[in-house]
Amino acid sequence: MATGLPGVVSDIRGNNDLMTDGQGGFLVKTSDVDGFGDAIRKIAIDHDLAKKMGQENKRRVQEFSLPVVQQQLLKIFSEL
Repeated sequence: MATGLPGVVSDIRGNNDLMTDGQGGFLVKTSDVDGFGDAIRKIAIDHDLAKKMGQENKRRVQEFSLPVVQQQLLKIFSEL
């Protein structure tokens, strides 16, 4: 995500917490081999889509940067 590339990932916990299907890439059921191929094909063919998804990933990953997470933790601890 931080490199600005689109993702084709398994639709499992963690991945689906970070990525919304169709925005930063595609979430595919783990056993859906054809689905993975279709998703990769879409990204490979549509360069505008790939670029848009990559930009979304770069934006989205900033929400999990060290300074942002540190600030969130400080807020949580200060409220305790």
